[in-house]
This record gives sequence, structure tokens and C-alpha cells, in this order.
Amino acid sequence: LTPNGFILLTPSGPIGVVVDSATEYFGGTLSDILVGTKVEVEGSIINGNMMTDKVKIKDNVRIEAAAASADGSTLTVQLRQLSAITVSVSSGTELDDKRDTPTTSFSPDEFIDSINTDDHLKIRGRLAGNGMVIASELEVDDPESDLDDVKLRGPVDTAPDDTTFVNIIGVEVDTSNTIQFYDRSENLISRTEFFDALEARTIVEADGELSADNVIDAEEMELED
Repeated sequence: LTPNGFILLTPSGPIGVVVDSATEYFGGTLSDILVGTKVEVEGSIINGNMMTDKVKIKDNVRIEAAAASADGSTLTVQLRQLSAITVSVSSGTELDDKRDTPTTSFSPDEFIDSINTDDHLKIRGRLAGNGMVIASELEVDDPESDLDDVKLRGPVDTAPDDTTFVNIIGVEVDTSNTIQFYDRSENLISRTEFFDALEARTIVEADGELSADNVIDAEEMELED
């Protein structure tokens, strides 16, 4: 962030985005815009800066995992063995129940209270400034046969120190047994090429198994836009 806005990286280079009291926000607030946050802005270019009318904060997190607990009173969901992630739900979250016996209530608190331990969750959202995942979509289904199956997409916390471990929104991903690495065009690349592309806030997806609390044993890794 800058004193009066933030810097937007575009294919043609960085642009200073200027906001004021009249700027409208969708999907969050200025404080939720972090390095690597995907945004869409509308405004006018004046003296090389964009004077912004609207800012839309876009999703940069996707999760598929089993539920550990859900609390309708706080509108939060915890995921099995992914203690670093707390998912926040609101009246703006799109809710979908695909269980054999779905809930009949779609108020956020009652919907969350209907989630059972080990129910399979699919979540889309964005990482907020307080570290929570703000859910734009939450889908619940009956438990999978393998409760340890997990997919996690999100920004890398920091540039990795080696070519084995990477942290995504507080979750450690072990790539020791990763079979395939992909670039943003879904082309196979080498381990070295994959890790050379990583820096803080790079969006990646890990597909694998939970091996311990807050650790994913990845089978596939992919760079994402």
C-alpha cells in the first residue's frame, strides 16, 4: 500500500492507484489488499496514476478438504488438519449443499451449524489482511472415501529456501514426493523451474494428501495466475 492507495502491476508495468473517500469497494476494503491480491479497478488515468472510482477484490484462494468443525455463532469453519486456515462466511457467501440429506436453511449461521465433521468442503475466497479466508463460495458434500485428500490454492507466504518445501497461507507443503510440476499454461516443467518462479505472494496450487497437522504431501504442484 501507498499513503493514498496501492501499486497495480499490469502487463505494461506498474501503475499507481489513487483512492479517496468516494472510492467504492467490492469484496473487501483497502486494508484487505495485500501484495499479490488480485484486483479489478475502474477509473481515469491522470498524470500517470489511476484515479479510482471502483475497486473489486477478486478470489485468490481455493480449498477442497474435509471439515473439522463449524461454528454458526462466529460464522467460521475449520478444516481437518489445516489449523492455519480459518474460513469466514457471511451473508454475501454463495452457499451450496450437495449432501444426500441437504439442509433446508440457507441463512449463514444455520448453514454452518449443519456442517458435520468430515463433510467434504469446496471453498473459494480471498485472503484478508487478518489472515482469514473470506469465502465467496462454500459448497458442502458428504464425506469423501479418503478424508486426507486435499487441494489448496493460494499465495505463497515467502520465497522458499530450498526446492522441497513451500508454505501456502500458513500451510506447509512437502514436495518430496511430487510427481508433476506445471507452469501457468499447464505445461510440465522441472522442479527447479517451478521453484525458480516462486516468490512471496505467487499463487500456486497443491494437490495431495494430508500427512500431518498443517502439512500437505503434494502429488502435483501448479503455478496459477
